[in-house]
Amino acid sequence: MDIHWEFTLKQQLKNYKFCARQIHHGFYQKLRFYVLPFLPKKFRGRVVFFPYVESFSKYFRNMNSFNMQTNIPEKIEKDIQKSLNELYEKYLAYVMQKKSEFCQIKKEFKKQLENQFPKVKNFKFIIHPSILGSVGFYDYKDKEILIYPRFDREVSSICKLLITASTHLFQFSDTVGKPDMKMLKDKSWFIKQKKANDIARYKNFQSTIKNKKGMLNILRSNFTGNLVLESCKYFEKLGYPIESELKNINKLKDLTNSEERILKLFIANRKKIITFEQIGNILWGNRSENKYSLYAIAKHIERLRNKLTSNGLKINLIHTQRGKGYVLYD
Repeated sequence: MDIHWEFTLKQQLKNYKFCARQIHHGFYQKLRFYVLPFLPKKFRGRVVFFPYVESFSKYFRNMNSFNMQTNIPEKIEKDIQKSLNELYEKYLAYVMQKKSEFCQIKKEFKKQLENQFPKVKNFKFIIHPSILGSVGFYDYKDKEILIYPRFDREVSSICKLLITASTHLFQFSDTVGKPDMKMLKDKSWFIKQKKANDIARYKNFQSTIKNKKGMLNILRSNFTGNLVLESCKYFEKLGYPIESELKNINKLKDLTNSEERILKLFIANRKKIITFEQIGNILWGNRSENKYSLYAIAKHIERLRNKLTSNGLKINLIHTQRGKGYVLYD
């Protein structure tokens, strides 16, 4: 087994098309990633950085289908490449620094990975740092495992992505020990992520992983309402708005009267921040001034989130806007 780094401009255009495909197919919308034309200073774990290119956006929003083989008109491709060139130059030194840091723990990590997955010795890892996209994704090609961490990821996060790709490949094998790609493709994304999270928590990986959060935990976290609003706006600008998961709340089980009223308030005010005061008025009415408690409101929202999860909604839809209230990402 060996691990190589390749950071090329050509690959960045492929990564841009990959993100476009995921948006077109609704993958990022379904899992409630924050798709943004910029990288915020905080809460980057959930962010998909997709630079806005006006000519591509106009072309993209009218596409009936889009995949990695789609031929983008030459002029539009040049516009995309120009945008990516600027980002490439901006982050080149940063990527080289990460490569240097990774090389310092490479030998130790390879040993950990080979102990956990003996079959990995027959494979070659190629790390392709990306200047855009989610925190990372991966692919397989013959005996190569291709890793695409975003440029701002810490070395421990890159190791976590290597473990995730290995888990998904070697935990789904046929009877003779070869990776079963059909089984791998058919398995639920949630099942594969949970398995990878479980393995990454093993003691032998802790010196390199350092308890990094897995994507399931990130997607179930609250994060920030402002980025929800920005993401909704950007999805609409691209022509691919999110689809509601809460189409009929009458089918939800075990909601109290207060929880149902709060949820209806969220639904009636999608893409708006619902303030603590608005929720307090539902809970205590005219007595709100005397009964008002941020702690009690937070507990009500926590129970409502748990009820939505128990009703089969795997991704957190209610996001916190610190100091103001909450936003429904739906």
